[in-house]
Amino acid sequence: MLKISEFFLNVKKENLLSIQELSIGFGELANLVGKNQSGKSLLFKAIHGEYFSFTGEIIIKEKPAIFYKRRKQTVLVESQPHLLFDESVWNNIILPFTKLNSRMKMKISELCIIAGIEDKLKTKVRAVSFSEQKLIEIIRAVAQLPYIVLIDDIDSYFDEVNLAKALEICAFATNSGSSVFVSSKGKIEGVDSVRKIQNSCVVKL
Repeated sequence: MLKISEFFLNVKKENLLSIQELSIGFGELANLVGKNQSGKSLLFKAIHGEYFSFTGEIIIKEKPAIFYKRRKQTVLVESQPHLLFDESVWNNIILPFTKLNSRMKMKISELCIIAGIEDKLKTKVRAVSFSEQKLIEIIRAVAQLPYIVLIDDIDSYFDEVNLAKALEICAFATNSGSSVFVSSKGKIEGVDSVRKIQNSCVVKL
């Protein structure tokens, strides 16, 4: 699903992060481990098409990322929430959709049950906790069925209980055919593969 090769990520013309080769398969849940300021967020933005100061190749489903115009190839969940705080939980989740059929509504409802927010769908987002806001964003990302869901700093949002909920939602995504790539400061248990940033290089554990 995702292949990165001969990749050098630059900040102010200095090399911050390099990847000789990285590959994530269909339906795979992968974890990138690294310290703050190690390049995790900028790598995810580069994959998502929001950061361009790099050399090398990013391939999504056997094509360079720029070739995709119709189907959403990636959805990025960043550290800070991107939500409409005066809108309801439900309205925030369905924001990217022009139409919702009954099957999609059922899937979203199932994800909300996993997250434990099924009784807050009419509540304004500003009234729910930060962890719940991040779960809302992850549900919204997964429901769009992109090729890749990118979740930055997933271990910064949640306690152990809510992290388990988030990973269950990620499993829902991988079972639906999406790949999921999460970054964290520490290794996440239960993932399919782990990469770590060491000496400004991404290595597979």
